Amino acid sequence: MNMAGSNSQIIKETIMGKYFIAWILGVPAIVLVVIYFFMH
Repeated sequence: MNMAGSNSQIIKETIMGKYFIAWILGVPAIVLVVIYFFMH
């Protein structure tokens, strides 16, 4: 049931990629979770 198509998946992967890079650079996971909830 993917109504948005592949563009939604690409956007989601891009967003997750940014969070993953931030995590690799040492940003605590809890901070990313807080930012995620504020952004949505």
